[in-house]
Amino acid sequence: MAWGSTDRLGRWVQVVRSLLALGTFLTLVVNPAAILLHFPTGVVPDEYCGGVLGLGAFCVSPFDTDTTRLLLAAMCVPLLIGFLPAVTGPLHWYAAFTVASNTLGVEGGDQLTVNLSALLCLASFVDGRLWGWRPRRSGADRPLSNIWVGVILFAARLQVAYVYFEAAIVKLSNPLWSDGTAMWLWVQNGGFGATPAVSAALQSLLAHPAVAVAATWGTIALELFLCLTIVFASAPRRRLRLFALVCGILFHLAIAVVMGLVTFGVVMAAALLVALHRADDPLPRRAATESAPQREPETSILNGEPR
Repeated sequence: MAWGSTDRLGRWVQVVRSLLALGTFLTLVVNPAAILLHFPTGVVPDEYCGGVLGLGAFCVSPFDTDTTRLLLAAMCVPLLIGFLPAVTGPLHWYAAFTVASNTLGVEGGDQLTVNLSALLCLASFVDGRLWGWRPRRSGADRPLSNIWVGVILFAARLQVAYVYFEAAIVKLSNPLWSDGTAMWLWVQNGGFGATPAVSAALQSLLAHPAVAVAATWGTIALELFLCLTIVFASAPRRRLRLFALVCGILFHLAIAVVMGLVTFGVVMAAALLVALHRADDPLPRRAATESAPQREPETSILNGEPR
């Protein structure tokens, strides 16, 4: 999987699809309906089935909520393994839409999954591969489809950049974040998934004011850095984008460990990949290829693809 290639629907897009599908799949499989829905009566209330929300499976399914949950999880599997993404992408999108619309999600990744999945479904209309993992050697002979996919992926990039921008700006307006105590207070919250040992270690560490302030303001700075890198880092700035990707994934891994938001971390890893990847413009490269003498294609040591 090249970090930048002429094909805007390379195998890296399937990595993003699979991660998004994995997040929805884990949410549906791990959580019984009683936990996922939190409705004592076992029936989704009217306010969760009003308007467009009423199209969610928990509102229209004739089966009980647990059976519906497992059927939705099964709808994620084909895209997760990369089978016929142009068809199975919408199936996963509907499962993600149901989770975001009919359940009491609290970690924020469910709605982002819906948005990114919808954009990738639009991009997949020009992806006729039986398996999403199958490489497409070059996108130079598909300029129109590349333009279409490029616009869709640019919209996805802006969506992810906005998520980090809003997260940073909202924190700046909160006095607990602006005075540097937010991270110390977060680790006192027993409602998240940190183990007792991890929680005790973090409380001991963040008890030092300098560490608490650095962690609090460092979170804001990292979110702004990710936003700016997503928006302004061009295709040649590969090292910067790789650095941002690693920082972002480690950041969300830490959140998963401290707060137990595992599926949120999976979704944000997919979001960072789709936002920080750049595909080179195939048209100039094609012109240069036509004017240059032909030679045998080189093979990348990392991925074995012609480059």
